[in-house]
Order: sequence, then structure tokens, then C-alpha cells
Amino acid sequence: TKLLQQIHNTFAPLPIWEAPYYSHEILGISQLGKLADVIFGNQDPTQVYFRGQIQEITRQGDEYILRLPLPHVEMNKVLMTKKGDEMIVEIGNFKRDITLPSVLSNQEATVARFVNKALEIHFTVPDVSSDSDVA
Repeated sequence: TKLLQQIHNTFAPLPIWEAPYYSHEILGISQLGKLADVIFGNQDPTQVYFRGQIQEITRQGDEYILRLPLPHVEMNKVLMTKKGDEMIVEIGNFKRDITLPSVLSNQEATVARFVNKALEIHFTVPDVSSDSDVA
């Protein structure tokens, strides 16, 4: 369906497993085992299914750049809301909550733009010289 495709596109490149809807709550080891069989089949659920970066932080001059690969999101108006160490990014129908690493959690986001199928969010680097002035 359209919503499942949107989920797969939103979380790419992370693998996603699907389970059918059950009209009852899954309780107990036996039912969990059956659910695991439906989801994983012959695959080993303890193996690592993704190795790679889902975000990258680089420093260029006086700013940090948070790069989020979004291969299936089309360029549109980017709306960003920052609450503490969380950044909420909205692009059309796409929405992602990002927990910011400590190096970015207290910084101001200044620009967001798409470059090579990735969203790049620019943050200011704090001016440490003004913090160290002693009167």
C-alpha cells in the first residue's frame, strides 16, 4: 500500500520487517515465537542487518553540517523545529524526529538544503572566545 511504501522510503536504507495485524494482543513466549517466525522466517533475528551511517556530522570552517541521506524524499519547503536536543524535520508529508548529538544540541540551525539526495542542516559553531572573557 501507499503508506507501507512511505514507511520504507522514510527509513531507507534501514531494513524493515512487516507483520500482519492480529486481532489479539501477542502474549507469552509461544506467541512471540510464532510472531518471530512470521517476521523473520529462516533469517537469524540476532544478526546485524544494517551497517552504515544514517547521519553524518562534519565541521566546515565556522559551522557544523548534519547530513541525513534521504534518497526518496523530494525537495520541498523544509520546516525545522528544535526542542532541546531534538530536531523535528518536516518536508511535505515526510517527518523525522532526530536526537541531536551533544555537539549540536546547544547550537543554532541556520540553513537546510538538499545536496545529492541528502538533507544538509548547517549549525553555527559557538564562539568560545566570548565565553572565556573575564571582567
